[in-house]
Amino acid sequence: GDSRPITRAPRVKYLPDTRTGCPPTQDANTDIQAHTLTLASSADVRFEIETVTNSISRVDHHLLVDGVAQKSSLTANTNAAWQPVRITWGGTLAAGSHTFSYRSNTANTTGCGSTWGSMMITVYE
Repeated sequence: GDSRPITRAPRVKYLPDTRTGCPPTQDANTDIQAHTLTLASSADVRFEIETVTNSISRVDHHLLVDGVAQKSSLTANTNAAWQPVRITWGGTLAAGSHTFSYRSNTANTTGCGSTWGSMMITVYE
């Protein structure tokens, strides 16, 4: 494991899903939410999303860091019903700008406002 001490309090960036609609109109494989964060130095980062999805088939969600999928989650239904989606990733990122986002492979199925959807990024420097 990494034995570097955490010398500063974590920074937390909470970003509610501000899209309208339940679920909102959203093209497949496009960023549902995205946020760019600049790190002054190398840091450990935790990135998580929470949302809901409604579909009568399989829906895959992908959590991306700098445009590269890091973790995925799937839901599958045989009838239309809301299902929770939670994905968490953690890692060490170099100093500089990094973009955090998530996507769905199915259009118009994910999210129902800020009560049901958000991204949270925690930085441990």
